[in-house]
Amino acid sequence: MKKLLKILAIGLILAPITGKAFAAPEKQKPTVILMEVTKSNGGYWSAINLYDEINYTVENFDAANNVIYAKLSCDGDGFSFCRAPRRAACNAATSTATDNLINSEAIAQMVNKLIEASEQEFQTGKLSGSKTNKSIIVVSGKSKLYFGTASWQYDQNGNGKISIRISEDPTGIASRL
Repeated sequence: MKKLLKILAIGLILAPITGKAFAAPEKQKPTVILMEVTKSNGGYWSAINLYDEINYTVENFDAANNVIYAKLSCDGDGFSFCRAPRRAACNAATSTATDNLINSEAIAQMVNKLIEASEQEFQTGKLSGSKTNKSIIVVSGKSKLYFGTASWQYDQNGNGKISIRISEDPTGIASRL
């Protein structure tokens, strides 16, 4: 009986220690990119979406929630399309955490398709709306499914804002394909 009590006591002492040692690793939160596109002062060229100054930057990275904040601003009448470039200008704090994803050509292509969809809707006379898109993108050697959603609001002159949200599929189904 004494041996049984000793074994139980040792088991109760070791159970919390071994439980921590063999705990499953915490799953990383899915990555989300929040982008704000601003179009202004396009003049006559805004009808065909040509602007003078195109600024695309990654503003911030929230490591706790795995969220990347980016901005694309298109201003003035010129000869450049309002599109996200293949490489983003990242500051030192965000470049290491976001380099593989935000600089992905596939992410830029997804963003540009959503911007183009808003421009096509504007040309048909719809000043506001939304569009959803999905794509499988290879990031750091792994396939991941991303969903892109854009909502926009323009005025009669083509000035306005587009909010784009690109989020990773939390189920990770693309990596199993």
